[in-house]
Amino acid sequence: LPKGEGDLDGGGTGGWSEQSLFKARLAAVLLEYHDGGIPLANLSKKYRQVWGVDLPPAQAFRRRKMIQVLRNMPDVVKVVQTHANHTMLHCVKTREDLKLAIEDDMRARNAESD
Repeated sequence: LPKGEGDLDGGGTGGWSEQSLFKARLAAVLLEYHDGGIPLANLSKKYRQVWGVDLPPAQAFRRRKMIQVLRNMPDVVKVVQTHANHTMLHCVKTREDLKLAIEDDMRARNAESD
């Protein structure tokens, strides 16, 4: 997110950058769908159900459409067009990847405070 856009949910990020927090939240939502993926059309609703906040608008990432945002995050999401022309989203991370990222972030924050 561009500097000055504020926190994704207005509630603070706990030391994470807004983009890192968004990526972690996005990965957690996508992981709920395992190998089947989630239709892009359902992402906003599911994100709100899981996190209690709206999916940030594409404009917060300086893009016109969310699909453009997602295609620029290949480290988190794989965007797949089906034969029926539906856009499906798959997480490229595992639950273990997320756990390690959170632990690394916590260690880094603890080291900064020492």
